[in-house]
Amino acid sequence: MDDNGQQVEVEPTREIMVGVVRDQASPRVQVMPADPAPDGEMRLAIISHSENIGELFGALAAAQAEFGEIEKTLEAKVESRRTDTKFTYMYETLQDVLGAVRPALAKHGLAVMQFPFTRRNSVVVKTMVGHKSGQWIANDLTATIAGTDPQAVGSGVTYLRRYGLKALLGVAPGSGEEDDG
Repeated sequence: MDDNGQQVEVEPTREIMVGVVRDQASPRVQVMPADPAPDGEMRLAIISHSENIGELFGALAAAQAEFGEIEKTLEAKVESRRTDTKFTYMYETLQDVLGAVRPALAKHGLAVMQFPFTRRNSVVVKTMVGHKSGQWIANDLTATIAGTDPQAVGSGVTYLRRYGLKALLGVAPGSGEEDDG
């Protein structure tokens, strides 16, 4: 029920699962439905989505065609005393990514929501893209953090928000080489 006492229809959730098949000589990964695993297969959800996603994908495809270029606006300097290595690289901020995608997302009835939470020594950010039709798709991204103080957690959350958003929306930085390899 909504605030006015009206019945609200909620779409059931669908998950795309990855399973490791243990009974084979060489384990393989396969995509499978989210039904229970009576045979003991180990399963891990990689994305979840509403039952219907056709309108969402149509709107996302239109928005992707209009995303702006993501500028790398900050420079990181890395110095290692152990290996006597020094280098710099440019990177984009979360704000750079959001600034490049928000106008097109809004134009096509799409919204992004991100929900951070912690698990032991890691941070998890659930990134969700929702469409005005009520359709949605979501993914969790996890990283181990160096400490549990607020600054370490905040840095991990910001990093995962940026990468989770880029992955779910299918965007990459505009210029320069990738620096993650």
